[in-house]
Amino acid sequence: MMGIDKSEKNKKISSRTLDMSIVVLISLILLTGPLISTSFLSEGQEDVAYSVTIDGNIDGGTASHIQRAISRAEEDGRDLIIKIDTPGGLVNPTRDIVNAILRSDVEVITWITPRGAWGYSAGAFITLAGDIAVMDRGTSIGSAEPRPADNKTIQAMASWIQEIAEDQGRPGEEARKFVTENMNIGAEEALDIGLIDHIAESDEELLNIIGRSRIEQIEQDFTAQLMSILTNPTIVFLLLLIGILGLVTEITTGGVGVPGIGGGIALILAFIGLRILELSTVGIFLIILGIVLLIAEYFEPGFGVFGIGGAISLFLGILFVGDEPWIEVSTEVLLGLVVIILGITLFVIWSVRKALKKEVETGMDKMKGAEGSVTKRLDPIGVVKVRGERWAATSEMELEEGENVVVKDIVERKGQTTLLVERTYDE
Repeated sequence: MMGIDKSEKNKKISSRTLDMSIVVLISLILLTGPLISTSFLSEGQEDVAYSVTIDGNIDGGTASHIQRAISRAEEDGRDLIIKIDTPGGLVNPTRDIVNAILRSDVEVITWITPRGAWGYSAGAFITLAGDIAVMDRGTSIGSAEPRPADNKTIQAMASWIQEIAEDQGRPGEEARKFVTENMNIGAEEALDIGLIDHIAESDEELLNIIGRSRIEQIEQDFTAQLMSILTNPTIVFLLLLIGILGLVTEITTGGVGVPGIGGGIALILAFIGLRILELSTVGIFLIILGIVLLIAEYFEPGFGVFGIGGAISLFLGILFVGDEPWIEVSTEVLLGLVVIILGITLFVIWSVRKALKKEVETGMDKMKGAEGSVTKRLDPIGVVKVRGERWAATSEMELEEGENVVVKDIVERKGQTTLLVERTYDE
């Protein structure tokens, strides 16, 4: 009995030892498994490069997209490939992109692709800013001469592209020719003179060059897409003129309605776009002056002198504000927009004045004593609504919008029929 008990006891000890060994082994697997998988995952992540695409004109939306991509690449510790096919774009967004590339903590590869793609104007600056500059066969780079080609702008842009090239170890004097001679060259020549580092015809070739195995595309988000629309010069000018028209219409009709709200929103959106453009102080001043003159056209009856002056001021202001070395804004388009907006504005003003000057059909005696309400503050001139019609009005006291009034007399003021009113008091 004693032998049997000892044997069973040994079996139990062996069983417990085995169980403990299994538990320890499972614990080690659970503890080291995540570390091993993380190691493999990290190694796999390092083998992936992010990619973004510049396809078309470079604007504020493009800059936003590239900057976000660089930030994400820095957070994840990945290289970033910028695929380029552009005829050029705006200076400020280009400068933002170039600075983001030069200051990034990750390797940025700029690649003019696919075959037939351009790296012109702003695209040349961005390409030369890359840590590794690559071109596809059948592509070209250059054509960065500013328009109009004044000497001051040429020298400024030439110095900038030279600094970018030399900062990345490329021949600055050759890069200057893109601006000073409007030179453009193909991939083979660019490689021969050292402006680019490699030629690649496919993703696989580029991956071999940079030592990565896979490319992950970063798509443009909604914010960047919206910025691309708002920073388009044509859209900016349209929003600006629509905003002015809306505010002028609101002033002439009184109250707070659709024209005022819509015009205010349009102006805000236009100013967002204008911040991306190269702003001229003179241009901004002329635009403000134009708005003031158009508003003055309503308050000071005349022969449209203020309105015409305001339109001219707007036209010149927009012309000066649109000062972009690689973008030519059509003068004919600007002039047409200003003429259309001026015509609509003056028509609205004329229509309102005609309604306010409408002869009293019921007779002076019947108008006296009629009651109405203020639709536009009297201080001392404003607008009132009497018997369902809007009238120019004046008062010896300040009257706020919405106050009830009674007509005391009808007078002529600067050739316009005007009601003399006063506040009514509830008994």
